[in-house]
Amino acid sequence: MALAEALGKGATPQLQRLVLDDNKLGKQGAVQLAAALRKGAMPNLNQLYVERTRLGAAGRRLLDEAAGDTVDVVHESDDDRMRSAFCLVS
Repeated sequence: MALAEALGKGATPQLQRLVLDDNKLGKQGAVQLAAALRKGAMPNLNQLYVERTRLGAAGRRLLDEAAGDTVDVVHESDDDRMRSAFCLVS
């Protein structure tokens, strides 16, 4: 993911909020974003939105762990996806 590479290199040090909703990041994207977070490449980031990005449970866990208490990671939980699917079927 080219964006994660740029973020990991510190290209956006002033970035406070990153919205990646509805992008197909997948687990690999989560791995790259988590590495950028752990590296401190986005020192001012306080909100990361990754809803509907195909992270999977492992990808969500990676981002949550890398974000720690400094970045609020907003993503769908498994329960949210199940509710959405149920609404579509009902």
